[in-house]
Amino acid sequence: MLGGIFLMEKTMNKHQKLIDAVIEQIKTDVRVKDMTAIEELLCELPIEKLIGFLPEWRDTNEHTKI
Repeated sequence: MLGGIFLMEKTMNKHQKLIDAVIEQIKTDVRVKDMTAIEELLCELPIEKLIGFLPEWRDTNEHTKI
């Protein structure tokens, strides 16, 4: 059981490190005004995730226009 918990923590740690690295790359891209990779990444997300990120869209019917 402990081995499984250790493996799960190790996997979660790797996942968090990957997320942190992606965030740093996004910051760099924004700083140099290159939105290409960010846009490609966002295009892969379900529309519900994008709407959920924008409170002003969640509270209206704006998403029905898409």
